[in-house]
Amino acid sequence: MASTRSLHLLPDVGPLRRTCRAIAALDAVLQPEREFRYFAYQKSWGGGRELASMRDGGGDEWFLVFGPAGALMKGFVHDAAMSEPVANGRPPWPGVTDAVPPALAAYLNDPALSPAEATFCVWREPADAEWRRGHVRFPPGPDPDGSEHLMAILDGDPVTYARWAEQHYEIEIPFIEVRRVYMHRPMTEEMARALNPQVDWAALVVELDQIGYPHAAT
Repeated sequence: MASTRSLHLLPDVGPLRRTCRAIAALDAVLQPEREFRYFAYQKSWGGGRELASMRDGGGDEWFLVFGPAGALMKGFVHDAAMSEPVANGRPPWPGVTDAVPPALAAYLNDPALSPAEATFCVWREPADAEWRRGHVRFPPGPDPDGSEHLMAILDGDPVTYARWAEQHYEIEIPFIEVRRVYMHRPMTEEMARALNPQVDWAALVVELDQIGYPHAAT
């Protein structure tokens, strides 16, 4: 799985953006109440930027900014070994955010991203051929910064989301519809109701526009 120690497994910016939009669209269908969703996406976040995010309601979160200066992902796992400095009121673990390029530091320092709370941070400028991170001396353990745990959903495989959603929402969902959303097929009312028979189609269309996910509303 992708992690800060296996960044070659994290998808390129384009596919990653599509996955983030897909999981945000799926969550919008399955969970009408925004405050109870894990995944969100704002296609217009100011300054030509887009913002994907995950919050689990228990203190773990990630933010992914896509913009003219590149892409930056910042995450925080409250019980990860590398959360210790933050938990004690100090800056993040040495190296996590220190080397963020100046152009992307403006993204990181946006208050909406809770910049003081970070156990991992990775980025990719337009000219980069791969994702990068700072020079971090990791403590012992299989996932000391929590990045493997939080990046798992971003592998681009619809099976990953389907399994997660069935466990989290305690429902069975038609995999074929999840796959269609990952393929960015325009959302139809029929697709949405196959995923959630109780969906408010008119309200969902508004949210899909905010996400930037295509739909076939009449």
